[in-house]
Amino acid sequence: ITILGLLGLINVNLNEQRKGIAIRGVFGASELSLLMLTWKEYALLFLIAIFVGYPISIIFLKNWLEDFPEKTSLSITVYFLALTIIAVTVLVAIVYHLVQIKRVNYLKWIKDEI
Repeated sequence: ITILGLLGLINVNLNEQRKGIAIRGVFGASELSLLMLTWKEYALLFLIAIFVGYPISIIFLKNWLEDFPEKTSLSITVYFLALTIIAVTVLVAIVYHLVQIKRVNYLKWIKDEI
């Protein structure tokens, strides 16, 4: 569910920013600079979510697991795996949308916006 929400958020934000991206593309911006431009705001949200969400989830999961008759421990690898999957998914979605943006005629986009 989180990944679908992130994909939707990325799609909406990049569609709103397409005029600015198109203007940068007309002036010769590289794919890497466009990627860094869009990735930095998602990286900030990603870091905030990690620092807020992980401690809260660890506390709730420890309390929840204490109620079970068979005791088990939390593994940090589960958190790193989730973190990696979400980061890779966000990066792939951004790269996919930027490739789609680079393939279109920027001047047509700018003309349609005016």
